[in-house]
Amino acid sequence: MSEEIPIPTLNPRERAKAACDIVEPAVNALLNQGTVAKRNTLAVVILEPETGHAIYERRFGTMDPKDWERDYSKIARSKAEVAWRTKMDSGLVTARFPHLLRLGDAKYRGGVFAHGIAIGTSGVQSYWDEMFARWIADAYAALALRQFEEVALADKEHDFI
Repeated sequence: MSEEIPIPTLNPRERAKAACDIVEPAVNALLNQGTVAKRNTLAVVILEPETGHAIYERRFGTMDPKDWERDYSKIARSKAEVAWRTKMDSGLVTARFPHLLRLGDAKYRGGVFAHGIAIGTSGVQSYWDEMFARWIADAYAALALRQFEEVALADKEHDFI
């Protein structure tokens, strides 16, 4: 019987931060161009894959939250919670499955459920929010895959992680 091997991985919060670091230059470039919005701000909330609790929050852009028209962090959190609870993107839920929404849920796109994680973003138009959330989800998954390949697949002695 093969024994389990420990996989030294980033914890989910560290991986979430690293994923945001990866996409930050592209997000800030688009925010600074004015292409995606009149505002230069994006709030991000990433939920822990197993529990759905917020593990990481981040703001991109230069706009001070005191100057926000709305509480974009709260909206991003709600989008992520809708995505986590339904295991679907918030845009799909609002467009096709509104019966799954609860009182107090955000009514916008921008929450994604991809690669088993839920991420919500808010601050620009909802279709841009959704794109940014997807970028972060893809970076998160790529970091996990890289770690898996470096550790688990490199171990030729054990069949199980």
